[in-house]
Amino acid sequence: MTIQIRRLSDVQELHYIISLGNIESVLKNGILSYSRSSKIEHTSIADNDVRERRLRKFVPNGRNLGEYVNLYFNARNPMMYRLKPDINRLCILIISADIIQKEDCVLTDGNAACDYVRFLNYNEASNKLNFEYIYIKYWNDNDPIKKAKKTFEIMAEVLVADCVHNDYIIGAYVPNNRSLDVLKQTGFNKEIVINPNLFFEA
Repeated sequence: MTIQIRRLSDVQELHYIISLGNIESVLKNGILSYSRSSKIEHTSIADNDVRERRLRKFVPNGRNLGEYVNLYFNARNPMMYRLKPDINRLCILIISADIIQKEDCVLTDGNAACDYVRFLNYNEASNKLNFEYIYIKYWNDNDPIKKAKKTFEIMAEVLVADCVHNDYIIGAYVPNNRSLDVLKQTGFNKEIVINPNLFFEA
């Protein structure tokens, strides 16, 4: 980030963690929710238990989390850390923060699959998101309560119903030159930035 994020209006980009093997599909179809992508051939990076929990979790409008594309404010988070052994097969798509203004977007103050998460509209989220923790570099803490709070809040999400259209994709982050070459070979023609820090490589 080029500016310090203190409020929702400061956010310029969102992140979507994806397998490089799915980029060609994204170029054709946009980023699809799990419910839609499950109908086509794709490579899933989701933990099976987490995915099942998300399918059982409903937002206030009655749709389950599987019907949303989940974007992160900060992809350098516990999910990426879990995926660290496979980073050469991953990239992070950069999504314009303009998408937050869509009427069907739902924001969360932490991991959407958790029991105590709050589902918020844009105005509500402006006062309830803790950007100090969302963009924190390390979420470990000697205090177990603080650690749990940091781990939850760094995973805050922007949920987009059904599909993120390609117009909102403004670029991608990759961990190294190898991944950059693979991404270019898919036909991805937007800005690609090597940023090993986001993949826990720096």
